[in-house]
Amino acid sequence: MRAVQHFIGGAFVDSVDGATFDSISPIDNAVIATVAEGGAADVERAVAAAADAFGQWSTMSPTDRKRVLLDVADGLEARLPEIATWETRDMGKPITDARSKDVPRAAHNFRFFADHAE
Repeated sequence: MRAVQHFIGGAFVDSVDGATFDSISPIDNAVIATVAEGGAADVERAVAAAADAFGQWSTMSPTDRKRVLLDVADGLEARLPEIATWETRDMGKPITDARSKDVPRAAHNFRFFADHAE
């Protein structure tokens, strides 16, 4: 079983109070992950990290922003089988949709906005 943490300030972290919940697959009702459950302290931590990230993002050149977005798209495409499998297990949707539509479309969206960054 997988443990899923928050991603805050560029790092994977547990909830401040250690709370978690089980993610249950609609395919077979199996517990597929234990997920960090966010509370008010986690929200405050995430908002502060987002404000810091926005400050950094807003001072980046358009070319650098484009490169970041293209790197995200490349990462999605490189991990397509893994992401599609988890999406299917989590959502119960057909794997063919996750592989052929959802993950490629997410990568496409990042490329679209990268092209408009400059």
